[in-house]
Amino acid sequence: MSEVSVHQFKAAVTLPFPDIERAKAALRGELRLQAAYTEAGPQAPDWTTMVVTELDDDTDNHGRTWWRWSATVSSMPPPAAGGSAPTTEPPLRP
Repeated sequence: MSEVSVHQFKAAVTLPFPDIERAKAALRGELRLQAAYTEAGPQAPDWTTMVVTELDDDTDNHGRTWWRWSATVSSMPPPAAGGSAPTTEPPLRP
């Protein structure tokens, strides 16, 4: 029996405004790219496992405040022989 290979991906984003929805969108984009280019071949992120953490905000030398977030997501197990991977893209906001 072969071992199921599930990967975990991590990303971080810094924005000049405290907008969690934009942060999530940026994080999903980065995580999607990481999953697409793994040594084991493309992986499908399981968005139900995505965990977003708000990190601290920071003020730079010019007095501007920057907000930071990080996220992790696991890949879905590969499909059974002959099957196709389900898509679990997060819904788009209207």
